[in-house]
Amino acid sequence: MICSHPIELAQSMQKLKELISLKIVGGCCGTDHTPINEIANVMSSVVRGESLRTRKKMTSTL
Repeated sequence: MICSHPIELAQSMQKLKELISLKIVGGCCGTDHTPINEIANVMSSVVRGESLRTRKKMTSTL
């Protein structure tokens, strides 16, 4: 999976989580804290029951 933006990567990870039961997600070597933080935010929203649509609304207002 190649994503140029941290939010895009995080949202792609969320879609994968919805398709298959992922236990561990992350980036490759050289991935800094920015995409990892976004992945953590999106994955924690999945645990809280927020949808991708809710997350998009939140990020579009920033």
